[in-house]
Amino acid sequence: MSRTQTTAAAVAPDAAATAALRQSAALLAAGRAEDAASVAVGVLQRDNRIVDAWRALVAPLRQLGRGQDLVTALENVCALAPTDGDAWAALAGEWRQRGLAEKAEAAAQRAIAAGAAAEGWRQTGLLAIGSGRITDAAAAFERAWQAAPGDAGMVVNLLNSLVELRGFGRALEILDALPPAVLEDADVAYVAGVVYRHRGRLEESVRCYLRAMASRVEAADAAAAVRDGLGADGRLTPACRAAVAGLPDAQVHAPAFGELGSVLAVFRAFDDAMTLMERAAALPATRQERRSDSLLFCANYHPDLTADEIREIYRRYEDRTRVPALPAIDPADRRRADGRPLRVGYVSPDFRGHSCAQFIEPVVAAHDPAAVEVVAYAELSQPDEVTERIRPHFAAWRPTVGVSDEAFCRQVRDDGIDILVDLAGHTTRNRLQAMRRRPAPVQATWIGYCFTTGLEAIDYYIGDAVSAPAGSDHLFAEKVVRLPFVLGCYTPPPGTPEPVPTPALAAGHVTFGCLSRAIRVNDRVLGAWAQILHRVPDSRLVLNSRHFGDPFLARLTVAKFGSLGIAPERLDIGFTRGAWDLYNRIDILLDCFPHNSGTTTFEAFWMGVPVVTVTDRPPAGRLGAAVANTVGHPELIAYSEREYVEVAARLAGDVAALDALRQSLRPAIAASPIMDARRFVRTLEAAYGTMFDRWQNGLPPASFSVAEPR
Repeated sequence: MSRTQTTAAAVAPDAAATAALRQSAALLAAGRAEDAASVAVGVLQRDNRIVDAWRALVAPLRQLGRGQDLVTALENVCALAPTDGDAWAALAGEWRQRGLAEKAEAAAQRAIAAGAAAEGWRQTGLLAIGSGRITDAAAAFERAWQAAPGDAGMVVNLLNSLVELRGFGRALEILDALPPAVLEDADVAYVAGVVYRHRGRLEESVRCYLRAMASRVEAADAAAAVRDGLGADGRLTPACRAAVAGLPDAQVHAPAFGELGSVLAVFRAFDDAMTLMERAAALPATRQERRSDSLLFCANYHPDLTADEIREIYRRYEDRTRVPALPAIDPADRRRADGRPLRVGYVSPDFRGHSCAQFIEPVVAAHDPAAVEVVAYAELSQPDEVTERIRPHFAAWRPTVGVSDEAFCRQVRDDGIDILVDLAGHTTRNRLQAMRRRPAPVQATWIGYCFTTGLEAIDYYIGDAVSAPAGSDHLFAEKVVRLPFVLGCYTPPPGTPEPVPTPALAAGHVTFGCLSRAIRVNDRVLGAWAQILHRVPDSRLVLNSRHFGDPFLARLTVAKFGSLGIAPERLDIGFTRGAWDLYNRIDILLDCFPHNSGTTTFEAFWMGVPVVTVTDRPPAGRLGAAVANTVGHPELIAYSEREYVEVAARLAGDVAALDALRQSLRPAIAASPIMDARRFVRTLEAAYGTMFDRWQNGLPPASFSVAEPR
């Protein structure tokens, strides 16, 4: 067909053309797209001003994958019928997919003006997503939804953009306004589950994921079993397990499987969680690496897997999702004979009000510009005041939301990065998939995950000698860099309260607590805590973090403690925003295992609250020990669950000594390398220098320990 756009006025089809176009439609309905297109072309050969013939070409050309011909057909529809909003919207979509953003934007606006507001605004939103303008996308999707409130696709686009922006309050308002029929849509149910999960409404989240999963199941009895698959114990019902196990791949809603697994792990149903995640991760589909991220993240917290078993899960992930690397960089192109600083790129979604920022900010602020020039690769959809505080410390700031892996790698190479450092691991919005292409000559992972990435493309894991002890190298895909003190440098946010005397002095009983994420609080942990409560009469336990605000999880936890002989009145389970005042209600913080707590351990020491920890699987199971050692209190470290109970009971048995310890902890952490950013960063920079020098000299990555510079 001719790809020339007509400039003539449209004409109506005569009787012969009308009959031919009916024949074309019938052929298309019968699955004969090629014949349908040929008949419509025949009409146009007689008179290319018949707009209905151009319209008749659109569907068969789309089915046949003849993209350029499809664009020509749509251009001619728009030229002959400029008030055809649907054609303008479709043309906007085609131009958007071809990267012609300006033309697509103009076509979308023509669609809106011509009355196709919903689809025009949807295309506008998709264009904004493609350029990383998530706020603009959400505004456009909101207008699209308002124009078509019953269209499930419009709802999904809007909710997804709000999730990216963490606009969960508005997302809940939209969900509350939706008619029941729209809520039954599989994709709406899935995104609703994501929203509820982020808001800590876990039971509602699970039921949404199950509804999305059931919508793909063809057998009515199996679909019903999946839909009603949450048991009162927080595990999948036997009927649901059986139905899921028998599903063919085509009926697996992979994203819902993965997300449901994440919540079931919080309910301490780790085996169900891993089964769902492994099934989702094994499916060959786009975004598989994201589903694998969830599987790996969950495996880190599983209370019964050995360190070697977890390493094998990571190894299978690497084998399943390999990508080709870019051509290697020639060391001759990166010589530092002129004494130029190393160019270090930090890759993170957490340059914002996030706990990781409390570890990132002091480091980037303390880097010596003569030694290290830092570049940020910021996977941020919603910058905030913390972003604005961190940003000036970087020599360059590269927004990466909406940036393809290929473009990300080009930017890293154009920036001349010597060492690219991942700060997210397999957490949400990481860019590990791009780093697997090896855009930088040396690549490392540090602080945001505290576990191996499992990727051969990451050369180094930056840890310490306690959390990644000698003899543990086989648990890492990377070579291990061991700092001489704990792997993180911490700065508390401004405005934290002063420590108070230990609360037991006034309360007359000891209060234990844990403010860590609920996924760390498994049945083994609850069993040890019950023993501690039995050993310390009249003591109380505070569990406070976002997911403990979910009534279903709170009931599960109270019931578990009840089965262990602990009465509900000894428990304070819930979620309170702003944890700092909670520390002043707790006498002793109890660490979790086999995955130790993270930020809350640093916070507790800063607030004068001793943390009783127990060593377990490296490295995340030894982070508490690394912090306690660095602060100078190794007596808080247990090396078995039995000793963990003993240490906690002994500490609680002398309230006067407990109060004296409390008053000493803030000065101790303040004087340690944890809060001496300059001291920490000089050591980190020495590690970077060794990594780069090895590469520059043609040597492969190797594990090494870092001596503190003098």
